[in-house]
Amino acid sequence: MARNTTKHAVERKRVRRRRGVASRRWPELFEGRIWMMNAIREAVAAGRLRALGLGLYTSNLSDDPADIIQRHSVNELDALRRRIEAMRHRHSGRRSA
Repeated sequence: MARNTTKHAVERKRVRRRRGVASRRWPELFEGRIWMMNAIREAVAAGRLRALGLGLYTSNLSDDPADIIQRHSVNELDALRRRIEAMRHRHSGRRSA
């Protein structure tokens, strides 16, 4: 192995890393992703999140789900549009008999 031959050694600062998504604050309404499912399951079990269905979760435990979705309807419609486009793209490669 090559040895560090720089004139001045570079000091590394120790940075405490956050533990995944669970250490941050959750948004009021969000779409669950594969890479965050363990943290989501833990937060739901601990009572910090609740599932609204179809991969939607909320950190708002008191309001009616319809009110939460109404407040965020533009964002969720965009997410639904992206899901439909991805599904069409995925199925467009198949041949129909």
